[in-house]
Amino acid sequence: EKLLPAKVSSLNGHAVEMASAGGGHCVAVTAAGFLYSWGKGLVLGHEGNSDCLLPRLVSPHLFGHERVSTAAAGRNHTLAVTQGGRVFSWGLGGEGRLGHGDESLQVLPTLLRVQPQMWFGRFRRLPPNHALAFAMLSHPRLG
Repeated sequence: EKLLPAKVSSLNGHAVEMASAGGGHCVAVTAAGFLYSWGKGLVLGHEGNSDCLLPRLVSPHLFGHERVSTAAAGRNHTLAVTQGGRVFSWGLGGEGRLGHGDESLQVLPTLLRVQPQMWFGRFRRLPPNHALAFAMLSHPRLG
């Protein structure tokens, strides 16, 4: 364990736009639109489910080769939004947290099926164990 901030040297050479820390994993999105993840295995979005001690690229083909614009690491799941506005979620699906209509484990990023006229705005971090989403029919956004 480190008690002071430390540089993630394995991301040297990558311009990191944003990062998020979850219950046992972290994600980082680069300016080039690539998503890296590390930590506990089931929520990382990599083939297989082993833990990663260093940031590892989540395969761009899992996002249809679209650039990732933002991502959020939850306690037991991860969400990513592409520049085209598509939302992907993966991890433990208990309590419907992934938004796929079931409680299944999704090891790899899985496209969230939404109505075509919906758009996604900014995500803001909430305290652990909290989630909030709502749709406005008068505006094409999910907030």
